Amino acid sequence: MFTITDYALPAEVAEDVADEVREYIRSAAHAWEKVKILRAELAKERETSDAYRFALSVYGWTRGNSQ
Repeated sequence: MFTITDYALPAEVAEDVADEVREYIRSAAHAWEKVKILRAELAKERETSDAYRFALSVYGWTRGNSQ
């Protein structure tokens, strides 16, 4: 029968691996936070664009009439 200690990493290697995993998780969390911010900015830009497009259509200013 095998025990988990047969597969355990030495303490110094385990600490290095744990540090790498922590850094990866921190980096991934930071990246997702940036994605969240960019998505919010994109949504706001789309709202603004849609609002301008609506206002222009209400007043009859469309691409076809701008010439």
